[in-house]
Amino acid sequence: MTTTIPPALRRLIVSKRMPHALILHGQNPQQVTEVAHHMAQTCNGLSTPIPTDIPDDAPIYEPIADILICRSATRIGIDTITFIHQRMRYGPSHHPYGIVILHNAHTMTHTAVNASLKWFEDPPPNVLLFVLAPHKSLLPTTLISRCHSYFIPESPEYRHHRYCATRDALPESPAVPSAHNFLASSLFDQLLLIQSLPPAILPNVLITWCHELESEFLMLPPPTIFFLEKMVGILEHLNYNINVRLQLTAVLFCIQEARK
Repeated sequence: MTTTIPPALRRLIVSKRMPHALILHGQNPQQVTEVAHHMAQTCNGLSTPIPTDIPDDAPIYEPIADILICRSATRIGIDTITFIHQRMRYGPSHHPYGIVILHNAHTMTHTAVNASLKWFEDPPPNVLLFVLAPHKSLLPTTLISRCHSYFIPESPEYRHHRYCATRDALPESPAVPSAHNFLASSLFDQLLLIQSLPPAILPNVLITWCHELESEFLMLPPPTIFFLEKMVGILEHLNYNINVRLQLTAVLFCIQEARK
């Protein structure tokens, strides 16, 4: 699967208006990582991709000059932040930018965060900081206030890949009909199926059905379409305390009302 740089970020790179500290967050860590690597490659005009096979015993790795990747397996401590400061204190040596890609930034200790705040606010010239996290809300507000942030939505290819992987890993569950067959069944059968589905597969079922019914979304009023898009996004995040069965029923009710 190929991940491209979102247009908004690409425009910042081309116009040389990249913020010095940028939070990249999204529900698919692999896709967020690929976007960060592609951005680093584009900013420094590299013709070859940045290697991703980082040794497990190397929490800080410099695969290419002036590109520092920090991927700690546990927590990011003050020693890691100190090393990054010392390595990048004079800026890049071979390329236009010195770039730090900080994976799992939400695992930074309180001491590490405090030690890095001044650096995030005013790094050395031509040094870019890419802060990666599953969700921006996991980062301390003191760090968020010193960075720009950009949400990386999951592409359909990655969503399909994740759905297939989740489906194959789950135990056998009741057969799930297509969205059209489900809507054609009686209300009793619909409620019975919704209650019988394992909670683990409900988000994927809803996302799949929404994709099947995309053509019918056009018949819905704009506020309803907005609601459906937001609901699918929330379910893909899976970090909210919501009743998935209730939301599944609400989405299907919207579709049924549009059919009348």
